[in-house]
Amino acid sequence: MNTKLYNVLKRVSKNIKNIKCNFKATSYKNNICKEQFNTNILEDAWHNEKVSCIIEKRRKSQNTNIDLSIIIPLYNSAPFINKCLNAFINQETKYKFEIILVNDGSKDNTEIIVDKYIEKYPEFIIKINQENQGISAARNNGMEKAQGKYIAFADHDDWVSSDYIEKLLSTAYNKNADIVKCGYTKMINGKISLPECSADKIYTDGLGNDILNVPGFIWGGVYKIELFDNINFPVGYW
Repeated sequence: MNTKLYNVLKRVSKNIKNIKCNFKATSYKNNICKEQFNTNILEDAWHNEKVSCIIEKRRKSQNTNIDLSIIIPLYNSAPFINKCLNAFINQETKYKFEIILVNDGSKDNTEIIVDKYIEKYPEFIIKINQENQGISAARNNGMEKAQGKYIAFADHDDWVSSDYIEKLLSTAYNKNADIVKCGYTKMINGKISLPECSADKIYTDGLGNDILNVPGFIWGGVYKIELFDNINFPVGYW
């Protein structure tokens, strides 16, 4: 499949997902949407084989002093990385965290910028270099180095509020939560393109239909690292 056709199908797939999100929860319950939309046509066309997410048990964290490991994959990230890193470095929090930067074979000045940050903040910034393998492989390699009790993911063009870690981890510890998600705002060229999306409910025994309204992105939240004991992101997929 050529790139142009793939991009067209990608846009079509996105529109279908938007339609799917507007269906009532009862449709999901009756598997109507699953049958109609979850056929993964685009991914089947792009990949010739399936990729497993299951791995042998990941090693346990040794450094229990670290509350949170933040994994940020980087690829040609020079235009974005300063704003992203500064947002995490300037967190107002009592919690101890580490930032794991995975350079996925960048061809620009990404590594030079990262090295300058490491010189200034060697105590909590870690760099991993790898040949270009994609964002899933970068996240997997980051998880192998993570020492935190909780783990978080960010993309190179993300930035967060100064109380991001404090609020997420305070909620996580107070509720002994496996997962804590937060709201987000999508911006293009410095302007808000989508309104803030948020979720303020607690789910315990059984998620219920309301879970369909919670954003499913891997970024924008924290996760107990044990949830990834034997799980990887499937390499080659987004």
